Amino acid sequence: ENCVIPERYEKYGPRGTKEEYGIRWQCPWGKHTPVNEKYNHTTPNNENMNKDDCLPVVTIRNPYDWMKSMCRLPYTAKWSMHERGIRGTICPHLVYTTGDSKEDKLLLPVELKAKLAEQWMEFGSLAHLWNEWYAEYWRDANFPYLIVRFEDLIFRQYDTTKIICDCAGGAVNSKSAFQYIVDSAKQGPGHGKKEERTGMIDAWIKYGKPKEVKAGFSDLDWEASLEFLSRELMRKVGYRYPPSE
Repeated sequence: ENCVIPERYEKYGPRGTKEEYGIRWQCPWGKHTPVNEKYNHTTPNNENMNKDDCLPVVTIRNPYDWMKSMCRLPYTAKWSMHERGIRGTICPHLVYTTGDSKEDKLLLPVELKAKLAEQWMEFGSLAHLWNEWYAEYWRDANFPYLIVRFEDLIFRQYDTTKIICDCAGGAVNSKSAFQYIVDSAKQGPGHGKKEERTGMIDAWIKYGKPKEVKAGFSDLDWEASLEFLSRELMRKVGYRYPPSE
């Protein structure tokens, strides 16, 4: 609604759909599909589309906030959130202890599997999933793409949308005509209960707060996150680590 490709607007007129205007909600290989599977996986009704004609706009989220979100709604990801001798669940549970005596105790990553592109894929931990999914873009991709911070879409909606739209050769609404998405942009039963989704105002409040010490993680998960998360990716997208004390 805020960005159109002018040539497609001329073709389809004022009553065209977002897709007809050149703004797709996902590329033909699927928005959650690891991009290395781009040519091996096709979403329904996209069999005849040239995949190289789609510019992926990939959103990234601070990994600490993302891991907390995955604790609440893990989608297809599956990993152990329990540990022997500890009541209740532990999340994000990046490492677990093995051995009964102090001399025998070891810390090992809690491995994870997730169903992506209709197949189960394995990762070293929840943090490794964040690293590796995005690395297939910034490290491996040899075609144009954009990586956009989730937080910029929350706090700088117009400016961020304009940059993306300009990059794709589109035209964006003026600031006065810009349409803000006040309710949650996530729709459908796969995103949890409707009343538990975060809208624009709630997101401002939620993500505008100071970060919790150690992200609210246990000491073991905090230390593991410092070891596991890609410092290079954190630096590239300008994310800071939560305070340690």
